[in-house]
Amino acid sequence: MKSLRIRIFASIAGIIIVFAAAVMLLNWCCLTTFYFQHGNSMLKSAVSQIRASFPEEMSYDTDAFASIEDTNDIDIIIYKSDGEAVYATILREFDPEVNDANWLRYRLEEIMRLDIVESEYDSGESRFEIQKSKDGAATYIAYRAHIKDDYWSVVRMNANVLKNSASVANTFMGMTVVIMLFVAVAASALIAGHLSKPIRQMNAVTRAMSKFDFSQKVTVTGRDEIAQLAMSINILSENTSRLLDELNEKNAKLEKEVEHERALEKMRKEFVSNVSHELKTPIAIIQGYAEGLRLNVAGDEKRRDVYCGIIESESYKMDKLVKQLLELSRLESGQSAITKNAFNLTDMTGEVVKRIASITDDIEISCLFDDSPRIAYADEMRMEQVLTNYLNNAISHCKYGMRIDVDITEKEYGWRVSVYNTGDHIPDDIAENIWLSFYRADKSRSRENGNCGLGLSIVSTIMKQHGREYGFDNVDGGVSFWFDVARCEEGDLPSEDGAEPCGDASE
Repeated sequence: MKSLRIRIFASIAGIIIVFAAAVMLLNWCCLTTFYFQHGNSMLKSAVSQIRASFPEEMSYDTDAFASIEDTNDIDIIIYKSDGEAVYATILREFDPEVNDANWLRYRLEEIMRLDIVESEYDSGESRFEIQKSKDGAATYIAYRAHIKDDYWSVVRMNANVLKNSASVANTFMGMTVVIMLFVAVAASALIAGHLSKPIRQMNAVTRAMSKFDFSQKVTVTGRDEIAQLAMSINILSENTSRLLDELNEKNAKLEKEVEHERALEKMRKEFVSNVSHELKTPIAIIQGYAEGLRLNVAGDEKRRDVYCGIIESESYKMDKLVKQLLELSRLESGQSAITKNAFNLTDMTGEVVKRIASITDDIEISCLFDDSPRIAYADEMRMEQVLTNYLNNAISHCKYGMRIDVDITEKEYGWRVSVYNTGDHIPDDIAENIWLSFYRADKSRSRENGNCGLGLSIVSTIMKQHGREYGFDNVDGGVSFWFDVARCEEGDLPSEDGAEPCGDASE
């Protein structure tokens, strides 16, 4: 079944093609005749102009007819009743210094020797003629008429020129019609699409409505019957669509709540699993050694001290884990708000390094920065916590050269504190995971160093609260962890009344 658009297009295109064919046929059949008729009219008008401008004395070199010849592109011959030519257009070329009398006589005779192929009287003694040269090379249409007294005129134009003009016009017209035909067919396709668009839209909308899809609408243009029908369909679709949208919104909200509950449940399970995993071993160790003490397995004082030391160490690890969990929970929930103030970053960093170095004997910890004040604007306690976690992480993964370097560098946007440790590079496939809770790249050493995988997660949460960048770089011989902090001027330290003159420019 043909669509409405195709039928409209076929109808319009058919009319255009028939019209174009009629124009072409009329052009090919009648244009040459029209050119000849127009030429005859021009010749007849030229004779009237000759009569109006005929000189008192006639000679072959007169220029009285020059404008008539040039304007109409015709030849004019003036002769007497006895057949003697007294003027011809071609004789305007005569130059007495170049051409002699014999040349003039020959040219006049040649002009008068044309054969008259056809003739048709117009009125009185005037007639139209078709002339040919003796050699048949040239054909002319001519108009012969009496001018005045004993003078007659023959005005003519080259028939071949008219035929060629008609042929060129036919060719141009044909090309024009073909081009316009393509344009018209394309336009008819657009028109057909435009006329059938409302019907096609309504068909699509009603089909969608039959499948309980009421989201589509018909574009309403005008106020005719089709527009009124489109408006009625839209009203029906909108009313039903509104009910469907409300139902979908409730379903989406319910689905979102279900997904949220699933995500929370998954997080709870993962959290419980991770915490259980972290607490299971120290609890088992404590239980085992406590039972050994109760059963007096440790027979002497020295072994009892060892048992108690192990119980104390594992209790310390459990206490550290619980405190870190509580701290991370407070940070993520927003219960532990940050308090920014201006402080000496150089002093704070030096004190943290000194404290960590005092409890670490087998690793060389060095500060690469000088003692000049570097004033920062942030939560000093939280920045100290970030640096401490970085240093603990560096100690846990330090290898080979067993060296940790701490440096402070100036950046355009503030200060950057970096902690470098010798050791293995962090693989790209786990780079994003190291900031997650309970994630440890080195599973085999987790019990040795007492880490539970929360330090870098706490760093990430603190730095996000400050809105500052943090991260790590794999460098030659090891890994460098860093964090950024806002910079203040040296004179912006807190005053005695506690006022904070420095603010975070990024806020």
